Amino acid sequence: MSAIDLFNKGNSLTEVKNYDEAIKMYKKAIEVYPYYAIAYNNCGIALRNNKQYEEAISMYEKAIEINPNYSFAFNNCGIAYCNLNKFEEAIKMYKKAIKISPDYSIALYNCAFALFNQGKIEEALATYKKAIKINPNNPNYYYKCGVILLQIEKYDESILMFKKTIDLNPNYYLAYNDLGNALSEQNKYDEAIKIFQRSLEINPNFPYSYYNYGMALLCKNKIEEAKIILKKALEVTPDGIEDKEEFLKFIGHKFLKKISRIKYLENELEKSQLENKKQIQEKAEGDKSLVIIKKALSEFELRIKGKNKNVF
Repeated sequence: MSAIDLFNKGNSLTEVKNYDEAIKMYKKAIEVYPYYAIAYNNCGIALRNNKQYEEAISMYEKAIEINPNYSFAFNNCGIAYCNLNKFEEAIKMYKKAIKISPDYSIALYNCAFALFNQGKIEEALATYKKAIKINPNNPNYYYKCGVILLQIEKYDESILMFKKTIDLNPNYYLAYNDLGNALSEQNKYDEAIKIFQRSLEINPNFPYSYYNYGMALLCKNKIEEAKIILKKALEVTPDGIEDKEEFLKFIGHKFLKKISRIKYLENELEKSQLENKKQIQEKAEGDKSLVIIKKALSEFELRIKGKNKNVF
């Protein structure tokens, strides 16, 4: 068989996720024609999908050696480095891809992800926005922007991003979930509850939306309804202990954030002049359910850890 025939066979095997056989075909194509850059690249893709990340990187590097302007190979190499949590190396690869192809929105998107994981929040946000400018029709770009804006507490901007995500993809349940979170942070619990319900209509097995929905109900002092929803969150949470612990870390972080906000408002209240007290008290009013929520967290932890079978 010719190198092209072997290459095409490898592509067909990759399409049906038969990566082991695809890798063999690509390697045979390379044996026939050692300067077949795209065969190295596609072999790297199959290796990465097979979780053979180090070998995938070697293949991408060979493709780049043959064609130093191969922006796709640089991008794919970056993805493999991300799979190994080597974000600094990944960023270098993505930036080389972008230098070669400045309008390569996928490379910008991937670079932003790596920057975010490096803690370079502002640079990540700016990079996502560049991707949006190039390709304004990709809902994932808006969603990731919204996530960062939510994290840095720019709630109005994050809400706009999540709404744009939903405009482009009405079934994007993650965007609904985080839109609800942004609204909750603004104490708009009634709106948030409707949004969480929509998220769960799309994906009724997403535990985080149940949890966030339950917390919004607690903040409205709808305790019995909240218990039902939080119980459902536990029911749909994966059974693996690591998944349970990850979920518990998530809710613990959310509670700590809320408690920190309360403490901040209480301190501000103490320091404020008499004429400012009413305004600060109004801000704190949205979190009046703190005692109820803290109690719910304690019960929720016990339930997940299996120490209290009667909770809810």
